[in-house]
Amino acid sequence: MNRIRRTETHNVLVKRKWFVTKSMACAFVLELGSNKIIRVKFNDTHDAETLMYDIPLDSNVIVRGFMGEFNGEPEFTVNSYEIRSKAMKTFYPSEDIEYVVAKPKKKTSN
Repeated sequence: MNRIRRTETHNVLVKRKWFVTKSMACAFVLELGSNKIIRVKFNDTHDAETLMYDIPLDSNVIVRGFMGEFNGEPEFTVNSYEIRSKAMKTFYPSEDIEYVVAKPKKKTSN
């Protein structure tokens, strides 16, 4: 039975990465918005080297490809990707930040 592979796009942060072979690298990534951990696979020598040497951990990457399985575990195979700049990284509010609420002064009438 032929399964139709639907191309998906995920916005992720790279958390862990490793070479499987010289021409394949894998990474565990955190999907932004759902906080799911996904295993992604880069299947080309150039793409694998880019992942390992040019994309630092905690980088924001948009990956496009399809979800499959390897040894019974879900695995996302990357067809194309876009590396987001560090400036566009998502930051979440922290308890360490002090927020100041300014209240406007009321106008006095004459």
